[in-house]
Amino acid sequence: MIIWDIQSKQGDIEYESDSSPKSWEHYNRNYQNKYRLYSDFDFDNLEFAQWDDKTKSYINAPDINSDNNRLCAFATNGTLFDANPHVFRIGGETDWNFKQDSYWRKNKFGKLNNLVTDSNIKERLEGCKVMHHTLLNFSIMPATGNMQGVKSEGYGDWLDRFDSFVSIIDDYYQGENEIILSKAGWNRKSLIKYLTYFEDVYDYLEQHYFINDEDFIKRLVESGKKNRESKWCWKICFSCRRLLGIKGKVYNEFIKLIKTATAVFFRVLNLKGGD
Repeated sequence: MIIWDIQSKQGDIEYESDSSPKSWEHYNRNYQNKYRLYSDFDFDNLEFAQWDDKTKSYINAPDINSDNNRLCAFATNGTLFDANPHVFRIGGETDWNFKQDSYWRKNKFGKLNNLVTDSNIKERLEGCKVMHHTLLNFSIMPATGNMQGVKSEGYGDWLDRFDSFVSIIDDYYQGENEIILSKAGWNRKSLIKYLTYFEDVYDYLEQHYFINDEDFIKRLVESGKKNRESKWCWKICFSCRRLLGIKGKVYNEFIKLIKTATAVFFRVLNLKGGD
C-alpha cells in the first residue's frame, strides 16, 4: 500500500523520510527495471553508514540521538566506481524542497512564500508543500561525493532548487564547469567515474528521475539559471508539479491520489493529459 506522507519515525528510529525503510521499499520496487546500475548496488541489504573515526570505516548502526538517520545501498563492487570496498553508496533524496520549518535556514517554503504576494502563486506553493514528503518527490542520488550538498547550494541561493541542480548537471556534461564535483572532496574521482555511466543530462534524468521529456528538461536547465524573483517563483512551482505529474505516470497508483489531493494538482494532470 502506498503511503501518502512518509513519516520520519518508523519503528523506534527517526529517519530522514526520503532515506527511510518505507522509501527504500519504493526505490527497490521502481528502480529495478529502470536504473541501469541497479544490480551494482545492494538494494536488498541496506545499511546506516555511520562513519566511525576509530576504525576509519562505515558501521551499520543508527544514531539513536539523531532525528535524520539515513539508509544507504552500497555498491556491490567498489572498483566499478574507483572506490575502496564498502565506500561508494547511493541514498534517497527529496527532489523539490518545499519544507516548512521553524529554523530559517531549513524553511525553504517560507523563503519562497515571502517572494510573492499573488494568491494564485501562493496556492501553487501550498500544493507543492503538500507533496514535499511523499514518494513522488523522492528519488535516488549518490551519497558518496555530496551531490546533495551541491543541490542544496545551487548557484549560490541555497534554496535546494531541483531546476538549478539539473542545470548544474547539464553544465558538467556540456563541459562548462565542474560545480557538481565541488563538494566531493577525496571522493571526487569516484563521483567522476559514476557520472561516466550516463551520456548526458537527458540520460541522467531518465535513469534517476524517470523523466524522458527532453523539452521539459531543457526548460528545467533554463529555469535553473534564473535568480530568485516573482516570475521565477511561478515557474519553479509549475515545474515542480509538472515533474510530479511525469513521475505519476510511472507510478500509476499515485495518479488517483494526486487527482483527489487538491484542485491544483487535478488541473496540472489535465494539462499534461494524465490518465
